[in-house]
Amino acid sequence: MTMGALANLETRMLTVAPGAEAGVEIRVRNNGTVVDQFTLDVLGDASSWATADPASLSLFPGAEERARITFRPPRSHQITAGPMPFGVRVASREDPQGSVVEEGVLQVEPFAETTAELAPRTSRGSRSAVHDLAVDNRGNTRINAEVTASDPDQVLDFDVRPPGLVIDPGTAAIANVRVRAKQSFLRGQPKTRSFSVLVGSVGQPPVAVDGTLLQEQILPGWLPRALAAALALAVLAIVLWFMFLRPAIDSAATERAKDVLAAASLPVPPGPVPPRA
Repeated sequence: MTMGALANLETRMLTVAPGAEAGVEIRVRNNGTVVDQFTLDVLGDASSWATADPASLSLFPGAEERARITFRPPRSHQITAGPMPFGVRVASREDPQGSVVEEGVLQVEPFAETTAELAPRTSRGSRSAVHDLAVDNRGNTRINAEVTASDPDQVLDFDVRPPGLVIDPGTAAIANVRVRAKQSFLRGQPKTRSFSVLVGSVGQPPVAVDGTLLQEQILPGWLPRALAAALALAVLAIVLWFMFLRPAIDSAATERAKDVLAAASLPVPPGPVPPRA
């Protein structure tokens, strides 16, 4: 008694884009002499997002039916671009040993999705500040990203390290963006310096991230108050000197001179004559 199945894919090569779908038909023939039921399932990495419709076929001997295999890959970095082998297994209920597997190749198309984030978005400094740029590759193929920065007023200089990033799917890379003001000022209100960081890669539009440098005066805000306090202390010290310390020192010096002259039996010079009333 002959049993088992014969199967043939309509095509063994097909292309699909992540987030879309593609399908192929498979012909199944009952090669046995009894009524048999054949179950279809997809093997390989695509099995979790592939379906067979119908999933099973009941065939009389010599009968043939078609089923459609549909691939719906999600738009995810986990679905790597490139060839992906698959198999369609046709399992016989009556003769498991007579099951067959038809093989094909699914070509997954690449897609690009890049995001970027600047931290902090706003920095403060009198001359310069450093921002961290995190670039995420959410696509399914490696990207070579170029990072540049500019400001509309052309009052800033930029130093990006590294200027180029190689990022695998599902990973992120970080570049340091140093922002430096071309001119500084001693005193005054903070000035807002806006700038933009661009992440460019082949095959997709550049990703722009805006940032701000809040440029502050060089002199710290507490310095004028500290100088005023120091000046007040200096004036107070001078006043105390002339009012209390210097008269006391002069009086002590006069008394000491009298004692020395008395000890030497010398006439004591008269003191200052008080003014007449």
